[in-house]
Amino acid sequence: MFYELMKGHDPAQLKELGLTDLNAFNYTNQSGMIDRLDGIKDKDQFKITTKALQVLGIDEQEQVAIWKIVAAVMHVGNITFDVKVGGPG
Repeated sequence: MFYELMKGHDPAQLKELGLTDLNAFNYTNQSGMIDRLDGIKDKDQFKITTKALQVLGIDEQEQVAIWKIVAAVMHVGNITFDVKVGGPG
């Protein structure tokens, strides 16, 4: 879903979600494969996904909420923690 969202969603809305580039996110930059090898286009898959959500009765406002959650997961994946050995706590 991360790839579909990034390649298929409107660029202005991606900017609003703080989504810039697939290489900027830990969940999408680890494989070294941004483009699929099976010939399926993530942009087309995103259109299919949004249509399926509509068929299921999920309106545009609810879809926006879903994309915000997916974007949040992508951002959370970039959080790193430093461990200090011997420190308090």
